Amino acid sequence: MIKRLRFGQIVLCILSGIAALFACDLMFSIYGSNMPLNIYTVCISAIGGIPAVILLTLIKTFLLY
Repeated sequence: MIKRLRFGQIVLCILSGIAALFACDLMFSIYGSNMPLNIYTVCISAIGGIPAVILLTLIKTFLLY
């Protein structure tokens, strides 16, 4: 059975994903690298939330570095 989410929960998930993406970009810029902020990464982080940002960070760190 699929659990229905309320509108506020969906908005909170979207905002937390985008905030986590910008926090990762800030951390990468401190260490001399960058997280690409484009429409694809913002949409992935908005749809997937914090787990998607973790996945993007792992891909950036281990596969694209």
